[in-house]
Amino acid sequence: MKVSRKLLTALLISSFGIFASASLYASEINVDIGFEQVEFRGQGPTIVDGRTLVPIREVFQGLGFFMHWNPSTQTATLSGQDAIVTITVGSDIFTINSTEFPLEVPAQIIGDSTMLPIRPLLEAIGYYVGFNATTRTVQISHDVARGIDHRPADNFRNFITDYAFLDWGVIVMEYQPREDGGILWATQFRTGNLLKSTDQGESWAPVYEFIRPINAIYADDYGNIFVATTLDRWAAIGTAELFKSSDGGETFQKVLDIAAGAPMRWNITSRGGMMFVSEYGYKWLPNNARHIYRSLDFGETWTTIYTPPQILDYHNHKILMTADGIIYQAVGDGQNAQIIRSVDNGYNWTQVISGFQPTSGIAFENHILWGLDGGPWMGIARYDRHTGEMTRAFTLPPPFFGPAYDMIMAHNIIYTAFLSYGGYEFPASIWYSRDEGETWHLLGYIEKSVVHQGIGLNHIVANGEYAFIDIGGPIYRDGEAELFRGTLRIRLLNVSE
Repeated sequence: MKVSRKLLTALLISSFGIFASASLYASEINVDIGFEQVEFRGQGPTIVDGRTLVPIREVFQGLGFFMHWNPSTQTATLSGQDAIVTITVGSDIFTINSTEFPLEVPAQIIGDSTMLPIRPLLEAIGYYVGFNATTRTVQISHDVARGIDHRPADNFRNFITDYAFLDWGVIVMEYQPREDGGILWATQFRTGNLLKSTDQGESWAPVYEFIRPINAIYADDYGNIFVATTLDRWAAIGTAELFKSSDGGETFQKVLDIAAGAPMRWNITSRGGMMFVSEYGYKWLPNNARHIYRSLDFGETWTTIYTPPQILDYHNHKILMTADGIIYQAVGDGQNAQIIRSVDNGYNWTQVISGFQPTSGIAFENHILWGLDGGPWMGIARYDRHTGEMTRAFTLPPPFFGPAYDMIMAHNIIYTAFLSYGGYEFPASIWYSRDEGETWHLLGYIEKSVVHQGIGLNHIVANGEYAFIDIGGPIYRDGEAELFRGTLRIRLLNVSE
């Protein structure tokens, strides 16, 4: 899916008037609100001097607005739940709740309709408007995302209060709760430097330096810190090691050598004294058999409990343990996509789902929400723990797309991050749900400044008040494109918001 921010989408407001001459020609252009195509009763979408004009009575009605046309003043008034918009023919401004906004091209009369380049209008009241050049479709998000700055700039600035880009290269990987407020654990990009912060990321102190770069950090419920290091997470040979600290990071001891690849953040889980680590990394032959390791003594000693056969592209994604002790391991890629399960602490494994390869997940009493990296659709899948059925929980609306690389629960609200792969124009985005994944809402997004680069919203850490998001790729900050690789801090939503 490709969305061009350079094309100015305009909307045509149905009314009565006279024909104004222009370089006008018909074009087969569709308009979608969410996944539904708008049916126009008269004039269809038209291009005038390179600008896309869309008959808007049906569009605004589809968005829940009531429209009133005053022929004496040639003014259209659009009344919605939270906004009253007025547009006057010939004027280079429009108003939203009496606040004026500029228009690049004044409203004009063509035929029996009032024409208006209206992308700024819809974005000003919180809708996303995009254009799919391949299908020649104007795409409008169905649900208004109130409070989000939709300009092609640093649109995290206004979507939530109190945000901060932390120091360049600081990658927050884990939060460890404590009575004194807790510790954020981080590393410096592509180094073995372990850092900690006790003031919400405002300042960082060096803790320990590993010989190899840090790939993952994990804190269990007993005050232990585990750090996975590797020379190359794709390595076919053993370059990854797992270290443990029981004294707050003062000292570390190596507890596990990884046979191939390296554990990612999603490859470690524990409950009580039982802990599981699975290998990610090298996908090709030879030596791509992804092992699963288990410890029964808080990570002191380890045994290999699962070794699949040598299969091309086979590697481990998310490992998840439920409250009742059932372990799920998601597997990628492509033809290997599946989820396997063990009900006996990892001694035996059976496949429960094929065709899905999630990289994130949250377990509830009756279901598991899986954030997909591949499968029948991009979005969130719901796995019924009783029937074993996998159903669609959430599909990203246009123009959003991408894999759900991480998912967390904070204040009973689920937050999910969708990254944007290099070579695709869709934005990286964050969504939330208050009802265990029944409904989803857009929280914020980052648009591409360079298409061939990826934007990796690929890890979220929450400490109850803030979320810390691992972010990378060329992004807009203060209106200028610059490469930022580090962590974005945002304040989490309140339960009542």
